[in-house]
Amino acid sequence: MEKNRQVLGRLYDEEAEGVYRYALALAGREEVAKDVLQDVFIRIAHGGVSLSGVRNVRAYLFRMARNLFIDRRRREQSGRERDDRWGREFGLEAREPDPDQQQLVAGLEDGLAELPEEQRSAVVLHLWDEMSFAEIGEVCGVSANTAASRYRYGIDKMRRRLRPLYEEMQQ
Repeated sequence: MEKNRQVLGRLYDEEAEGVYRYALALAGREEVAKDVLQDVFIRIAHGGVSLSGVRNVRAYLFRMARNLFIDRRRREQSGRERDDRWGREFGLEAREPDPDQQQLVAGLEDGLAELPEEQRSAVVLHLWDEMSFAEIGEVCGVSANTAASRYRYGIDKMRRRLRPLYEEMQQ
């Protein structure tokens, strides 16, 4: 029993931050991301999920978070507005009130929020969690090529959205 707690504690220490960040990217709300993170580890702790035989535990945890979020969203189906806190949650806010940087952060937040969920997941998992496309594919239940395509399309959309703002700031 004590060994299981140690293993769970180590797993939490190693993976909780990334799972939380991913849940936050999906949900856009801190309280939902915390709930999803808690649900992932509660299921493991209470034996509802066995990690024995899992090839890539990290990808498995991210996939659990994704599935729990989707289940939660389906249950709620209230059409609530997304909370636009992307940049702030990822530490991109301006340290000093710099209007250009605030405008860039707002553009990034809006751009991420506008991406389809599949593309947003690929972008966040690749850039912030440094997952390979094979790992992203495992998390999202698609091939590595599909994950790479979703990432590329998401990045292209973000570039198109942010380019005018960037050019305006260069003048």
